[in-house]
Amino acid sequence: MASVFLLQADLCAADRLRQTIEAVPGMKVAHVASTLADARLALSAVTFDVVVTDLWLRDAASPALMQTLAASLRHGRTRVLAIAMSGDDPRLLEALRCGADGYFAMSRFATTLPEAIEQVLRGESTMSSQIAREVKRYFDAHAFETTDFVSETQNPLCLSDNERMLLQWIGEGYLPSEVARGLQLSARTIGLGIRNIYRKLQFHRQADTLSLAA
Repeated sequence: MASVFLLQADLCAADRLRQTIEAVPGMKVAHVASTLADARLALSAVTFDVVVTDLWLRDAASPALMQTLAASLRHGRTRVLAIAMSGDDPRLLEALRCGADGYFAMSRFATTLPEAIEQVLRGESTMSSQIAREVKRYFDAHAFETTDFVSETQNPLCLSDNERMLLQWIGEGYLPSEVARGLQLSARTIGLGIRNIYRKLQFHRQADTLSLAA
């Protein structure tokens, strides 16, 4: 049974999301909170499989919200799924940089929320064309040279050729499932590839933080 922590500012919306999630066998909303203060208390006492969170709360907004969640969950295996009104929400990229494992766009049919939860629990993610273009521009503007000790494929600050191709295809409007067919890869491979790109975004942010601290 996958335990879900639902963090939503609107409790009425949270109730609708809870019903959607619990309509799927094997999923249970174990806790609902509407503020970051309440979330901190619950997360310090219980371990959940996934936190499904709004990007704005009464006492916090992205990126402060994501930074706090990332700090609270860094020692566990809890995944974070950000919820936005659409895949073009400008706050999404920053949420992904700050530690979100994936996202769900409310503009899609609500019945796909459990699918998004299952996806992040498998270690996969999805990506819209807008986010793909923004991510590609970000990495193009923050290029890091490889060293004698780390190859490009091993460098957490660099995209591999395959990852760049993935961003290119999605940025041109192809769905991840279409990219999988076009490259003759499994949907899981594409989902894992997208999640790895998000991890590299998070490595970049950590590197920026260390540089500022130094």
